[in-house]
Amino acid sequence: MKRKVVNEKVIRAMAIGISAMLATATPMTVMAAEGEGDNPEAPQAGGSEAEVKTVVDDAQAAGKSAETSVKAAETPAKDVTVDVNEISFEIKSYETMISEEQ
Repeated sequence: MKRKVVNEKVIRAMAIGISAMLATATPMTVMAAEGEGDNPEAPQAGGSEAEVKTVVDDAQAAGKSAETSVKAAETPAKDVTVDVNEISFEIKSYETMISEEQ
């Protein structure tokens, strides 16, 4: 009979590590405190919105890159399929020739 060997310290350490990883990977929304004269609804003169690169942007870029890689791999894969079919046909024809000779 097998005994369950569980080291609770190892399990706790893994749980803490996984929690820490999730905490660092999850984006957080932080809002600045409003001052007395600030009106968050009104745009400030000369101010422009800054574009912030997020994880979503990175994921979209990776998705586009993967899409182009898949499209580039499809053509050679089709060529290999055609080559395999041709070789298979040739093997069958050689087998037929050999069986006819015997």
